Amino acid sequence: FLPVLAGIAAKVVPALFCKITKKC
Repeated sequence: FLPVLAGIAAKVVPALFCKITKKC
């Protein structure tokens, strides 16, 4: 369960960071 969450977070967090800061 945790490894799955970590995998999702690893993909979602950079995408959110990209959208918020507009630094991709």
